[in-house]
Amino acid sequence: MRFRPNIKRDKIFINVRAHAISIILNTFTVLTFDTEGRLIWAYLDGCSFRRSFDNKVIERYRENKDGQRYKIRKELEEEEKKVFLNSVYDGIALIYGAIKRGEGNISFPSNVPSNYIEEVEKALNKVAVLDYEKMEMEKRRFLSIYKPISILPPDQYLALVLQVTEGCWWNKCTFCDLYRDRKFAIKSDEEVLRHIKEIRGFLGEGIWLRRSIFLADANALTIPEERLLEILDIVNQEFPIAPKDLKGTELSSWKLKHALYFGGIYSFLDAFIGKIRSNQYYRELKERNLKRIYLGLESGSNRLLNFLQKPNRAEEALEVVRTIKESGINVGVIVMIGIGGEEYFEEHVKETVKAINFMKLEKGDFLYISEFIEHPGLEYSIEASELGIKALPQDRVAEQINLVRQGIKFADPENLPKIAIYDLREFIY
Repeated sequence: MRFRPNIKRDKIFINVRAHAISIILNTFTVLTFDTEGRLIWAYLDGCSFRRSFDNKVIERYRENKDGQRYKIRKELEEEEKKVFLNSVYDGIALIYGAIKRGEGNISFPSNVPSNYIEEVEKALNKVAVLDYEKMEMEKRRFLSIYKPISILPPDQYLALVLQVTEGCWWNKCTFCDLYRDRKFAIKSDEEVLRHIKEIRGFLGEGIWLRRSIFLADANALTIPEERLLEILDIVNQEFPIAPKDLKGTELSSWKLKHALYFGGIYSFLDAFIGKIRSNQYYRELKERNLKRIYLGLESGSNRLLNFLQKPNRAEEALEVVRTIKESGINVGVIVMIGIGGEEYFEEHVKETVKAINFMKLEKGDFLYISEFIEHPGLEYSIEASELGIKALPQDRVAEQINLVRQGIKFADPENLPKIAIYDLREFIY
């Protein structure tokens, strides 16, 4: 797949904003870059492409098979990626040259400031000097700052990740191998500040494409209480974050003083640790701009949770969600579909629906439905095989999703949470 702009023929629209650069060709080809020139997303010939900081490129498209349309996703092989990225950056160099020469059918947004063309040239120059090799250099620099960022909730894919912890304190769930490559560790103040400095240096102005701040790794909120409050104080001192409770003119006034800012702080928490935290403590987290906490419920069935070696029971997760919501913080609850096969199918649906309904999720909360992706070699796969538990076929996975969705009841139809599919295969950072 290549980007091939024709300066004489194509209609080219360019939009340079405070946080991103967008190029649109003939209304159906779109490229988006951060303001340091890094490709973030592209749509070419009916396929979408997302590029990560470690220079992976994921391609997605739809394919017809047996009368049905299937979503196909794949990571570009090294040579494919090289050709694709070089074509993108060579194409932008052509457009940049055309603007400098006053050529081509190039348009811009209406009501732009008088120096807009100058700003466009400055922005495109940052893009035009890059190529595959420079993106590989960026990858090496990124990997010197971060441990692998294994997963984020979908609404946080454009978050600024701060790895204030590394790894997972539990790291024994049989279905998860995301953090087996590292020991759990909590960064000191000095390490957090150095991490922030390195991130700022790496992202440059591209930091403003990030919409929020996500404290990683797996369950950063397991940090001891006083230590976590100290870390949150550092984050609030280092970054402008929109206060959650400001409304109307107060919020407008705050935003006028902060043209560029983050929408809040977010993080994972496991129910085992969350159950020992008080309502007052969660209020202190809220005061420090923590706006949503994500919990992997996985299932409402204690028998299944025990099989998965989760460290908590379903009732503990329900209590944690209740306490968090009473403090004014929103929640994101993740349930897993397909796990446990036929052995747990009916119990998993029944108890999970019961748990979700008990939580009384509402506007500002998220419910993520995540299909279990089984990988050979996982402890889960070995144990399931020994017990004769087979993976559900796709039609049964779809049926389980429908049963869960049909069973969920919300009291206020005007105040609903967001419900979405959470596909781990689509995540890159």
